[in-house]
Amino acid sequence: VYVDDDEVMRLTVQGLLQRQGYRVSLAGDAAAALELVAAGGVDLVVSDFNMPGRTGLSLAADLRRLAPRLPLLISSGHITEDLREQARRLGVRALLRKEKTLEDLAGLVRRELALRR
Repeated sequence: VYVDDDEVMRLTVQGLLQRQGYRVSLAGDAAAALELVAAGGVDLVVSDFNMPGRTGLSLAADLRRLAPRLPLLISSGHITEDLREQARRLGVRALLRKEKTLEDLAGLVRRELALRR
């Protein structure tokens, strides 16, 4: 599942990952992402950090309760030490710089899915 309130970003990432052979579900907010995870069949969640109403970290906290072993990656335009520490405590597998999403995401997805097998 790719979570971002920016529709252009969602569609761009979906195309990128589909070209790599992945099945990608999209969510425009944390609530929609949680519904997709609850429905089952999700192997990984990638979320934007800054979204209206909720952050990627609040989504991480909810995912830990709903699906504790599900890998979560968060992208952010501003990664601080505080964000790194909070993400680590919530079990976020990786933080990626938003501006490098298109370059780095496919490799991170491949790595995380390989670790699940």
